[in-house]
Amino acid sequence: GMIARFDKVKGHEILIDAIARLKTKIPGLRVRCAGEGLLLERLRWQLKPAGLEGVVEFPGRVVDKWPFMAACRIGVVPSLGSEAVSRAALEWMSLGRPVVASRVGGLPDIVDDGVTGLLVPPGDSAALSEALSSLLLDPKKAEDLGRNGRARWESEFSLNTFYEETQRVYDEATAHLPS
Repeated sequence: GMIARFDKVKGHEILIDAIARLKTKIPGLRVRCAGEGLLLERLRWQLKPAGLEGVVEFPGRVVDKWPFMAACRIGVVPSLGSEAVSRAALEWMSLGRPVVASRVGGLPDIVDDGVTGLLVPPGDSAALSEALSSLLLDPKKAEDLGRNGRARWESEFSLNTFYEETQRVYDEATAHLPS
């Protein structure tokens, strides 16, 4: 699954090309990409010529992203750029889903390659296809990466961790002030 605005920088076209490579290799393959944006209609028109009708679904904007994401086995963030902090990658990890992402922006700081997910070169649909295939054909590996991602999210990115780290910074900054 993928959840992002339909903008060229988010890499939907790279994912579509990767899925076209996988459709005969992975029987029953289904991909859902939620979001809205200018690119959405153009991508819908490309599904039939690519033979991806019934394989790729674009449900548009989802009102509640959590059930959408929970129904997916793998989270994909194939961005070409602009990922200072990928909220989507963190959300996939919070749900215990392995993340397959591009090696751009802050994604390598979030996704630990081979531990919590897999990183691929940006714009490389063949590498994205191989990474997805490796997880789809090895559910145990996908499950392990997802479990590791959830554990990392809990220890480094959860609301409680954020609160504790913020409090620690404030405590250190104000420790020298008179009470």
